[in-house]
Amino acid sequence: MTDAEERFLDAVQQAYDNKALTLYFSYQEDFDAIPAAIKALRETLEVLHVDNNYSLTALPPAIGDLGRLRWLNASYCRLMSLPQELGRLSHLERLYLSNNLLQSVPVEMWQLKSLQELRLDNNKLRVLPGGILFLLRLESLTLENNPLFVPEDVAGAAPSTLVSPLSSVDCSNCCVRVRNYEVLITFHNVAALRSVPFMHCLCSPVCRRHLEVRLAEYDASHSSPNAASSPS
Repeated sequence: MTDAEERFLDAVQQAYDNKALTLYFSYQEDFDAIPAAIKALRETLEVLHVDNNYSLTALPPAIGDLGRLRWLNASYCRLMSLPQELGRLSHLERLYLSNNLLQSVPVEMWQLKSLQELRLDNNKLRVLPGGILFLLRLESLTLENNPLFVPEDVAGAAPSTLVSPLSSVDCSNCCVRVRNYEVLITFHNVAALRSVPFMHCLCSPVCRRHLEVRLAEYDASHSSPNAASSPS
């Protein structure tokens, strides 16, 4: 255990004893892992800042136990992946993940129904999970400086060859967990950005048809000229 992890455990203990709503643990040189003990704060913690920890490469699955969390800031780290348990943060309103090394974000993000602000700028993202389109409270999405797909990248290509395979996913239409699925990549306006690429995982032709109807309805209601900024 590094000195930083010991300091983090001390901070968790202090927050637990004081029933603190906020925990700041930023700018720690040797902090490379968040201990699972963070779940001890599941009944109280609403704000967690672990930004500017340049050795931090992952968030633990235990992050999903923080059911009261409203704001998570993990910007300016070296995160290469995110746990699917992130989708369990049903009260999360702000998620800051700028300036990391993320190549994907979990398909389970469709569950973040309270999310209002999502910062993903300065990562390595090519495409976003389709469920983000249907987060009705999402007002702000930041995507600058990502190598996002453009329609020319996708035209004529098999979508499954453009994204990394997953062992199991939530179907983008029926939300059932499946192992066998087809991939669909589409482009849509969202949160004042235009032509953002989204990946949909579908378990059957029926689900694909239903999703295509939902996407057509979405596009009809989001064709405003206000959606005029490019994500890149």
